[in-house]
Amino acid sequence: VINFHVEIVEGDARNALCQAVEKYHADILVVGSHGHGAFR
Repeated sequence: VINFHVEIVEGDARNALCQAVEKYHADILVVGSHGHGAFR
């Protein structure tokens, strides 16, 4: 089993993602999208 953490935040995705990586010293970041928003 791999340790993982799920966090849901609101706001500008660019800042939120960078802050989460720094906060948790992440080795990998997985982002999901259904294609209904700005990410494609």
